[in-house]
Amino acid sequence: MEEKTPLLSIVLVVDRFPHLAMWTLDSIAEQNQSDFEIIIVENGIVQRDMEFIQEHAVGTIKTILTCRTNSISKMMNEGLKQAKGRFVQFLFSGDTYLSKYALQEVKNNLSQRNYPDLLGYATLIRDKDQAPCVLTYPFNLESFNLHYLEKGFLPFKHNSLWFSTQMLKDLKGFDEKIQQREVFELLCRVYLNKKFRKEYENKVIADYEGYKRSTHSLWQYAYETLKIVHRHFGFYRMLKWMFVQDHFRFLKLLFRNLKSSFTRP
Repeated sequence: MEEKTPLLSIVLVVDRFPHLAMWTLDSIAEQNQSDFEIIIVENGIVQRDMEFIQEHAVGTIKTILTCRTNSISKMMNEGLKQAKGRFVQFLFSGDTYLSKYALQEVKNNLSQRNYPDLLGYATLIRDKDQAPCVLTYPFNLESFNLHYLEKGFLPFKHNSLWFSTQMLKDLKGFDEKIQQREVFELLCRVYLNKKFRKEYENKVIADYEGYKRSTHSLWQYAYETLKIVHRHFGFYRMLKWMFVQDHFRFLKLLFRNLKSSFTRP
């Protein structure tokens, strides 16, 4: 008998913190419906961790791919190649759904909005010094998001986005030269292309486990933002982005990086 094609594909990228991937899989296993597949992409983590992950695997896991690379965008693209669902979401270790009805809600919203190319949800924002808050949006979502993207700000978290699989394949997936801001770069292409239909639900369906970025990671994040803003919005927008940054913070990061280079044993 021919295998039924699922509506949803969930690509779980396990590049670090494999113990947190078990939280993610438990969250998926608790969902009240099963019209989805799970594709795990890992980058060669130790065998013991993979055994734990497989123990938490639910019956809908389609495959586990080993992609020996540190490129997140490449791992995401490998998962995309395997996705059979009409829509795909990318999760990372520690991402969890807030309710066991989350995927049912996604299915209902996709149907109610006549299956758009992109479905976004409100985003939970965490700051180490403040309580979590929700980033919500006005009704004129498309111009609002373009306004944010031009400033180098990603108006969604990765776990609040559902992409049309066909749209991603038409766009040739994520830019594998981008290491930190692959979702931001992809959304710039999506929002600048008028043929893609974007819809939005003003509710939060997923949470994530925050972690501290290294100084090198922060520098790379800033450089990639500058490069992407220049590529998609031009030289003027890039200059505007540079002028509004906290340059004193960058100097502190540079000093910290230099100090660690000279004092490292």
